[in-house]
Amino acid sequence: MDQTCQILLKDITLCSPEEKMSRLKNIGNYIKSGNDTEDIITVAQNLVDLLPQENDQQARKLLFKNISIAYNKRANLTIQLTPIVNLLDESGPAFICETLHLLSVSRNKKYWPVISRYLYHAEEIIREEAANALTYLQYTPSQKH
Repeated sequence: MDQTCQILLKDITLCSPEEKMSRLKNIGNYIKSGNDTEDIITVAQNLVDLLPQENDQQARKLLFKNISIAYNKRANLTIQLTPIVNLLDESGPAFICETLHLLSVSRNKKYWPVISRYLYHAEEIIREEAANALTYLQYTPSQKH
């Protein structure tokens, strides 16, 4: 991973909220700049691994945004999303919607069953996000998982 990103990620969980947001914005700029795919994978995986530890809503939004940018910048990235998928059942609507969006932009059909589960959620916004995510993955009910 690029030395700049190593510095930005180092002890990011210990930073003040302002410093953390600044670092996350800089990491987003790094991802947008189109660096080496392996670097982007490593940085994005670090961001995924940070999400379960992050409680600040603004920082979480920026983490999700940066991961999404990584997926949009490079098709077929191999990022392990399990750390955030494991949190879905105990999370609120915003986290669930952001995660469903990430699962869809991952373009990984192994997430169909996870996304499908939320088509019947009590919250309408979550049901809509799940439907949008499956549409994005070009899901049809007759397909096997």
